[in-house]
Parts: sequence; structure tokens; C-alpha cells
Amino acid sequence: MITTFLFPRWWTVSFFVLFALLYCQAQPHFDGIACWGDSKTEGGQESGISYPGILQELLQQEGYQIEVFNFGANGERTTEIMQRQGSYPFMVQPFTIPASAAKEVKIAINSRLRVPEAGCNPCYIAGVEGSIRHDWSDPSQTTFYFQRKRDGLEVFVSEPTQIDTDAMRNHRNDLMVLDIGYNGGFAGIDNWIEQLFQMIAYSECKDYIVIGRASHYYTESSNLEPKFARAFENRYINLCKYYIDEGLQKAGIEPTAGDLADIAARRPPRSLFLDEHHENHFGYAIKAQLVFDKLKELGYISPVASINIQEAHPSSSTIYNLQGQKIGRVTKSGIYIVNGKKIFIKP
Repeated sequence: MITTFLFPRWWTVSFFVLFALLYCQAQPHFDGIACWGDSKTEGGQESGISYPGILQELLQQEGYQIEVFNFGANGERTTEIMQRQGSYPFMVQPFTIPASAAKEVKIAINSRLRVPEAGCNPCYIAGVEGSIRHDWSDPSQTTFYFQRKRDGLEVFVSEPTQIDTDAMRNHRNDLMVLDIGYNGGFAGIDNWIEQLFQMIAYSECKDYIVIGRASHYYTESSNLEPKFARAFENRYINLCKYYIDEGLQKAGIEPTAGDLADIAARRPPRSLFLDEHHENHFGYAIKAQLVFDKLKELGYISPVASINIQEAHPSSSTIYNLQGQKIGRVTKSGIYIVNGKKIFIKP
């Protein structure tokens, strides 16, 4: 009687202990994934497609409850990206914060900030929560405004003061994917690498991935890629080399004469790019898959299956979205399950 009573109890307790252990092992020790960069991270050049967006879908389709944050900002240099992240001083000159939340006030900052929504807003100045707006009507592109979120006391900011960004307060424990440097902001490759390590040092999560430079007008460098590889070791993705050596095959693209000429010159093939600088949906899908594979390789997430990133326009096939719902036709670019296979589809 005692044995009969204890056995199912023991089994139940053991089951839940085992489940808890497996659950804990499956959970990442970071809060989210923050993708830092410029327009090549921001995306949107082609039907709203970005590599962070595709990466989010790859994670979701495997059941990971990990949010990917796209902190890409068109045209920003390394220093502006670092300011949004918190690893480089982001200062505002003395000014008065009005008591009314309805009033916007002009401010002077030590930045060429471009997209305040990407990890900057909401921000805090002298403890007052608000948001910064870039005045794009100013040809000099140096005019900014601050507006507090709610009414309060008037605050006189009497000396140059650090601006606390949203990323500084809420994203320091995110795993970082760093793809920065296309617009300058550094003095040579060594300083570029130093800045990346500065961002890593500031982060509370020491898990990170660095993506190497790759645009259609860049040729493979005998200096840059080896330096990045030595600095970041297995956390480095040599994107330029991958695009050249395996990109077209991965995307299922028959190389054109122009592609073959690019590859011969050790330049990423043009069929992976929308223009001289930005990838098309093939290129962004490859980049997202490489980051996803690197997350697995480094043990940041558990190993899972890859996807087929070839463009597809299925008509008579059975198509499901990532939530398992059957759909009649594809109206939005993304990852779908077609005849049991994961396919990146661009309508």
C-alpha cells in the first residue's frame, strides 16, 4: 500500500524536476537579441525585408520565445550607433526642460543621430522621460528637439548632461549582433575593432556575434577580414567570403556573367544585392541564416534545422504559416512551411 502510493508520487515529482531542468537548459541567459547597425541592418529597401526580421522568424518557427530588436539606423556612423547603445558619450548642452509635455524644445547634442526610434527613444535627460526628434527639414541635419512624456516641474539642465537611452536602460542584457562601420566613424581597422570591443565591454551580456563587411562594391581584403577573424575568433562571420564562395549556391541562383566576374575579382556577386550597398531578399536571408547558425554553433541556442532560402512562388502547394495555420496564398514576404519544408517566399 505504501509502495503503491509512493511510486506514482515519485514519478510525478521526477517528471516535473526533469521537465524543469530541460526547460532551464532551453532558456537563453540573455533577454533578447539586439542587432546594431546602419541601413544594412535597418533594411526595408525591398518590401520591408531585413535580416533581423528574418532572424526573428527563424527563431519563432523553432519555438524560441526570443525577441529580436532591429537597432539599425540609416546613415549612422559607428559613434552614433555606440551612443544609442551607451558605450560612447551622448551629451546634451545646457537647456531648460519645460513643465508642459505639450511643448517641444530645441536641444544641442554631440551627435549626428539619424533614427532616434532605434534604441534611443524613449530617453531620459536629467531624469525626465521623453523623446528626441530629428528635424529632417534642416539641410544641415543637426537640429534636434526634446519633448517630455508627461507634465512635471520645469527642469534647468545647467551643464552638459548624459542622455540615457532606451537601450542603455532596457537592452544591456541583450545578446548583440554587431554589423557596423559602413558609414565610417573610426580611424582605421584597429580603431574600428576597438570600438566594437567598447560596445561589448559596456554590455552586461558578453555573448555577441560580429558580422564582417560585405557590399557589392567591396572586394575581399587581405587585411580587414584576417584582423577581424583574429580579434573575434569564432564569434566572427566572414560575410564577404561566404557571399563569394557559397552565396549563390545557398540561394539557388544560377550565376550570371556579371556574378562570375565579381567572384573572380573576389567581390560579393551582384545577384545577392539590390544596389551597390544593400542586399536583396536573397542576401538578407543568407545573412539571417548565418547568424542563426552561429547562435547554434556558439551554444547560445539549441541546435535546430536550417531553412531553404530559395525564392518560391508556390501555387498549388499546401502552405502553412509559422503558427501552423493553412493559408490560401502568400501576400507577405517571410518564412512558410510548404509541403513540409521551410521556405523563404517573396510574393
